[in-house]
Amino acid sequence: METCKIKFNNFFLFLLILIFFHTQAFALSFEEIQKSKVSIIDLVIFRLESFMIKNKQRMFVHDPFKILYQDIGINVQYIEGEKIHISVLGVMDKVRYKKTKKYIPNIKDCNVIRNKIFYNQYGYSPIRRKKTLELDENYMREILKKYVFNLSSLDEKKVDFLIDNSYIEILISHPLPKYNISCVGRLVDFELE
Repeated sequence: METCKIKFNNFFLFLLILIFFHTQAFALSFEEIQKSKVSIIDLVIFRLESFMIKNKQRMFVHDPFKILYQDIGINVQYIEGEKIHISVLGVMDKVRYKKTKKYIPNIKDCNVIRNKIFYNQYGYSPIRRKKTLELDENYMREILKKYVFNLSSLDEKKVDFLIDNSYIEILISHPLPKYNISCVGRLVDFELE
């Protein structure tokens, strides 16, 4: 009975020491992390990516006049000293566009992806596919300032600089690879090229 008590005491002491050292290791890690600085550009990239991930479901609405996508891929990265580069991959629904419906994507479809994800508007009339005037550069800037670049550490000049140097590249992947299309431009360009 006495040996069981000693073993239990030794086990309890060992467990207490283990917990003490384990919490000390965590405390040091959190202190180090708390001391590290996060750059504004990292925060902006995080905000852009989060905004896009949250809003990409807008592309999955079933509408007979719009392209049906099975997946939208998003990547945002900072290219040192040059620009913020946003890549979007829209994968068209294989069943619908390989067997059922014949449709070849064009530049307008790239603009629609950008417009729906960022501004929640198509920017084109549904039947005629003509550009509407509801989306102009000033409107796009205001949306970006309000929902993405609204950081207290950024003044108006820095926000405008970041918006002007944010580029988007969109690739629409058709089930038949010969119909793939890509376009690129500034995030607030009236039309991507």
